[in-house]
Amino acid sequence: NEGHISIISELLNIKAQQLHQALTMRRTILKNETVITRYTVPEAINTRDAMAKCLYNALFHWIVLKMNQALIRKESTIGKKGYYI
Repeated sequence: NEGHISIISELLNIKAQQLHQALTMRRTILKNETVITRYTVPEAINTRDAMAKCLYNALFHWIVLKMNQALIRKESTIGKKGYYI
């Protein structure tokens, strides 16, 4: 859906056309040429799901990092041993 692609590309700060190409086309680099083929619908769905999984993973690690940083700061101000995730 073009509307969803434009929203997601804006959130990721990338061009909508690049996101569309990444989700719908495969680029194979051979010795002297580059071959671009379209994904089938199931392949495109798998690509979309893999991208979503990667984004959720990165977001989860960022949240854990921020929580640990907050706990460490709190630990250093209290002077006691703190907790971490």
